[in-house]
Amino acid sequence: DWMVLITWSIDIPLNFLTAYHTKKGLLVTNHREIARNYMQGWFLVDVIVVGADWATATAVALGTAASATRIGKVFRITRILRTLRLLRVMKLRQILFAVQERIDWEYLSIIFALIQNVMLLLAVNHVVACIWFWIGSGPGHWVEDKGVDGIPVFEQYMISLHWSLTQFTPAGIPLSPKRIGERVFNVILIVVAMIGFSTFVSSITAAMTRMRGLQQSSISKSFVLRKFLND
Repeated sequence: DWMVLITWSIDIPLNFLTAYHTKKGLLVTNHREIARNYMQGWFLVDVIVVGADWATATAVALGTAASATRIGKVFRITRILRTLRLLRVMKLRQILFAVQERIDWEYLSIIFALIQNVMLLLAVNHVVACIWFWIGSGPGHWVEDKGVDGIPVFEQYMISLHWSLTQFTPAGIPLSPKRIGERVFNVILIVVAMIGFSTFVSSITAAMTRMRGLQQSSISKSFVLRKFLND
């Protein structure tokens, strides 16, 4: 957590020194224009999110000296503000798009797109697993029913992630909802997963078809070249 916090803290001043492209494709390197663009864009979000992270870290570090009530208030406020960290996904998407634009080899571009799809699927399942465990925590819920509440955190996470992956794939796991809230979440997830996994499979199929087409084209050109040299 400290490494992530320090990394995002350093990212703020670095954004004042990072050039950007306009909508017309022009590269802006003027420091004043860069600062103005950042101040009008992501600066406020970054400050709020990083500030919330620092407030949480400080409350934890000074927990022995501060009162429990004050720490509880800080956690409630920062928990709301830290949800803004999801907006960083939009920045990451822009970075990945810029990286993909710089790839000149089509074969490598297809592989990069495949990796993006797999990482997106894992990220979605990570969020679903966390929500599933949060919903299932409590008396009479699946966490207590399966005896998961007394095992290490990593095992709890892997069980939740395993369940989440089974909702997106034909695989199965002997874990079912125990309360109405869990079942409602499961039903909604199954409907969303049908659409999401179908899209994921179709994109993988399209990418593999493109890769096979490139290989076939390369083989055909090599055959024509060998025939020309032999003649």
